[in-house]
Amino acid sequence: MENFLLTCIESRVENNTSFYGRFQLGPFEGGQGLTIANAFRRVLLSELSGLAIVGVEIQGVTHEYSYLKGIRESILDILLNLKKIVLTSDFDCKEKQIAYLNVQGPAKIKAKDLKLPLSLQCVDPEQYIATLSHDGNLVMKLLICHGKNYSIQNNEYKNLTKKISFFEKNKIEKNLFKNLLPIDSIYMPIKKVNYIVESDDDTIELKDRIILEIWTNGSIHPRQAIHNAAKILVQLFFPFQETQPLKSLFLNTKNIKVLNYLENNTSVNFFTKKHNSLIDKKLGSLDIGNLDLSLRPYTCLKRANIHTIGDLLKYSKEELLLLKNFGKRSLEEVETNLFQIGLKLKNTNGIDITLIKNKLKKQIYNLLCIFIFYFFQFFFYYLLVENISKKKKNVFTAAQRMKSSVASPAKQ
Repeated sequence: MENFLLTCIESRVENNTSFYGRFQLGPFEGGQGLTIANAFRRVLLSELSGLAIVGVEIQGVTHEYSYLKGIRESILDILLNLKKIVLTSDFDCKEKQIAYLNVQGPAKIKAKDLKLPLSLQCVDPEQYIATLSHDGNLVMKLLICHGKNYSIQNNEYKNLTKKISFFEKNKIEKNLFKNLLPIDSIYMPIKKVNYIVESDDDTIELKDRIILEIWTNGSIHPRQAIHNAAKILVQLFFPFQETQPLKSLFLNTKNIKVLNYLENNTSVNFFTKKHNSLIDKKLGSLDIGNLDLSLRPYTCLKRANIHTIGDLLKYSKEELLLLKNFGKRSLEEVETNLFQIGLKLKNTNGIDITLIKNKLKKQIYNLLCIFIFYFFQFFFYYLLVENISKKKKNVFTAAQRMKSSVASPAKQ
């Protein structure tokens, strides 16, 4: 991907709430095009964030099935029209915002009549909201939130404010009445994404190129959407480059509070000991694959039936060094990984490794001496037997010669 290109083939504004763009991405290595295109499509449709109206308070209205005098539409129709309003911002506004509307009839109310915060704008100022007669009056306060995908609300006000800070909640409660009508919000700035993976005929080698089509709601340019999606993908996969799997164990649990407390507080009391034991128990049940070990110490431990961190903590340094192919470097690697999570190997009680080595040397020396002793004993026994057999053979041959010499003069 040295000559990677992002080219806009075609772009157009279909209407105020529909931008279209067709892009060519590539070239990619053969087989990579489908993977990248599918990842882009998923991120564009579900991970890009946007702004939406999530709730509204209308003066004189307690529920969405009400009617107001002097207004052509029902409250439910007004809520559906508010849902169609697309908002955008030049800044990354993640805080909840409040907009206002106060119109006296006769009037035709559109999105441009909303009094929005300075950082927000309506993509389509002509979006219709309601029509008032001469005796109609519409007073609204709208809650605007930042989010991803879509959100289905219910009638409980607390669901809109349960995940915000105390000061922000007080700020909202001062500006909103109690009768907040929730609106199903659509945060997604991308309406539709299509892609085609083609073979690139301009290259000698087999390459893929992607034709990507994007339709947005007007709050973001299609090219900017591609850049944002690429940033999200990079941020999504970047943590996997840092091989620290044990830290992720506490990310989605209450134990992260305990872990942070133990790391930042050096005082020892009953509660820290209790939390320590709970964490040690949980860590002890994990497989040693969660440690950042290289292949050599990992395979040595597995062959020795050391499968969990708890099994590993039962061994001392000396006992690990006795394992086959497990050396000092492997031991240092194991100790470093255990130290990073606040654990250590079993205490050796002052036993020196040289003492164990000397004992092993003595045992090997004794075995070797015994082997040599029996070897030479067998060898001398073998020589003795051979010598005796040779003597017997010589005596037998001498007797035969004497017999033959005595028999020859008698014949004469």
